[in-house]
Amino acid sequence: VCSSDLKDGFWNGCNLIFILCVKVFKPNYRIMKKLYLLAMMFCTGGLFAQHSQMQKVIHLNNTLQRTDEKNAVYQLRLRNAGPGQLEGVLYDAAENVKAKGTYIELDGKILEDGYFSYYYYNGQVESEGAYSQGIKVGVWKRFDMNGVEKAPKNYPMNNPEYVQRIMKQNADS
Repeated sequence: VCSSDLKDGFWNGCNLIFILCVKVFKPNYRIMKKLYLLAMMFCTGGLFAQHSQMQKVIHLNNTLQRTDEKNAVYQLRLRNAGPGQLEGVLYDAAENVKAKGTYIELDGKILEDGYFSYYYYNGQVESEGAYSQGIKVGVWKRFDMNGVEKAPKNYPMNNPEYVQRIMKQNADS
């Protein structure tokens, strides 16, 4: 849903309320004005509530890099999940859920940060575990296509990729 569509819908509704107020309460300007102000507060409050739940859609290619809609193989749909957090669901072109998890925005990039689940095309969980600023950390549970648990994989906090990212961030600060 585009934010301009939401605004147009709310403002059309508010204008309708205004027209009704004018028709019904035209002789009494004070009542009409109070009702219209109340309606405007209601409409804008609803608009902001809707805006906070809106989804941001990012189109991704087969290597999960940003691309335009025409060349997209995947679609990441994000919504606000609280201060500094985004809840995301990754879909393939057939609308199958490929991953679910929590993201953050850091230096203009959307990064995995928190608990994640990845799925096979049949809907079974493929793996689940945690990310920290875009890097897998801790123990990840893994499963085969039938849901049978495989050996877990450990991503220690001292893995080179994680340490390199933290050192770079400290150098940039």
